[in-house]
Amino acid sequence: MIFKICFLHAHSLIDTMSFMNNYAQYYNKAYEKLTPDWFDNTLAVDAYIERNRKTLIEFYEDYSKQFNFPQKEYSSLEVLDLGCGLGGVSQYFAHKGAKVTGVDVSALAVSFAQDLARSKGMAIDFKVLDLSRENVATGEYDLVIDSHLLHCISGRNERENYFKFVKDSLKDEGLFLLETMVFQKQFRTPVGYSMDEDWTLFKEEIPIRKVLPGIELEEEIKSSGLEISYLYFHAELSFEVFEEYKDYPHQNLPQTARLAAKLNKS
Repeated sequence: MIFKICFLHAHSLIDTMSFMNNYAQYYNKAYEKLTPDWFDNTLAVDAYIERNRKTLIEFYEDYSKQFNFPQKEYSSLEVLDLGCGLGGVSQYFAHKGAKVTGVDVSALAVSFAQDLARSKGMAIDFKVLDLSRENVATGEYDLVIDSHLLHCISGRNERENYFKFVKDSLKDEGLFLLETMVFQKQFRTPVGYSMDEDWTLFKEEIPIRKVLPGIELEEEIKSSGLEISYLYFHAELSFEVFEEYKDYPHQNLPQTARLAAKLNKS
C-alpha cells in the first residue's frame, strides 16, 4: 500500500468554495445509493444505523454515567441531533422518551429518516438545514449532539456559522457533545487523497473532511464562545475515512476526539 501526506496549495480554496456551494447535492448523491430493496431489509437497515451510531452512543452513555446527565426525566429533555442522516442517534433519544429534533443538509436523508421513525412509531421532528450557512436556531435544547457533522465542514466561515448555530441552540445550562476526527502525527493519506496546509482532506479534488490537530480544534471551540468541560483524545478509536481502503492501518487514520462544552457565561 502506498500512502503519504501531500499538501495542496493554490487550487484548494477554489475547490472548497465550489464544494460548499453544492454541499447538499453532494450528500444527496450519497443517499441515492440506498435503494427501496435495501430499505425493505429491516435487519440490514437496523445494522447500518447501529454501526453508524455505535461510538456516539457509547460516548454519550459513558459521559452520562460519569457526569450524571441528564438531571431530569428524559420525557422533559429536548435534544437536537446535528447531521442526523438516517436518524439513528435521534431514534436512540426518542426511544428514551426525549423530544428530539434532527437536522441534515440532505433532503433525501431527512425523508428517509422520517419514514424510518414513523415505521417505529417515533415522533421525531426532522428538518432540512445546511449548518454551513447562516441559520436561525430551531429552538433551545438541553442537549445538542453532533452526529459526525463538524469534520464534514471544511471552510472557516462555514464552521463559524456552525458554532454560532450550536450556541444559539443551547439552553443556558445546555450541553454540547462532539465526537470528531483529529490529526495525529502518524496520519497518512493513500493514493487518491491529499491534505492541504489548512488541514482539509481531499478526495481527488473534493474537500471531504477537516482533520484539525487537537490543539487547533480546542482553540477553535474556545474562540467560538463555548466553554469546554470535557476533552479526551481516544488513541485507540480511529475514523475509517478512506472508503476504498478497508484494511488501512489503524495507526495512519485520524484519531478521535470526544468533547463536551457549554455556553461561556463569563
